[in-house]
Amino acid sequence: IFMEHDFKEMFRLLSNKGIDNVNLEMLPFDQKKEIYEKYAELFVNEKGKDATYIVVKAYYKANNFNKAKERLVNELKESVKEKKFKYSYYLALLLKDDEMIKFLEQFKDDGVDKNINFDHFYTELKSETEAKHDKLWWI
Repeated sequence: IFMEHDFKEMFRLLSNKGIDNVNLEMLPFDQKKEIYEKYAELFVNEKGKDATYIVVKAYYKANNFNKAKERLVNELKESVKEKKFKYSYYLALLLKDDEMIKFLEQFKDDGVDKNINFDHFYTELKSETEAKHDKLWWI
C-alpha cells in the first residue's frame, strides 16, 4: 500500500519529468491506477490545454476512460464559450464529435487562440486513445 509520502514523491517525479517521461510499469496496476488518478485530481480544477493534457493522459493511463472523456467534454464546452475555437476543434477531434468538428472547422482560424500550436497536445492524446482503442470508451 502506498503511503502519503510515496504519493508526494511520485507526484514530484511526475511534475519534474513530465507524465510522458516517467515509467511506472514495474508497479502493480492498482498502484499505478491510484497514482495516476490522484495525480489527475491535482489538476482537475485547472483549465486550459496543459492541465487538460495532464488530466486526460493520467486518466488514460489509469484506464479511467469515463473521467478522461468527461474532462474533454467539459473543456470543449468552456473553450467554445471563451472563443478558443482552434482548441475546441482539437478537443472535438479527440472526442470524435463529427458535428462539432464540422462546425468548428469554419472558425478555428478566427478564435482568440488561432496562433497557438496544438500539435503536441493533439497527437499525444490521439495516440493514447488509439493505443486504448479496444476499450470502447467513447460510447
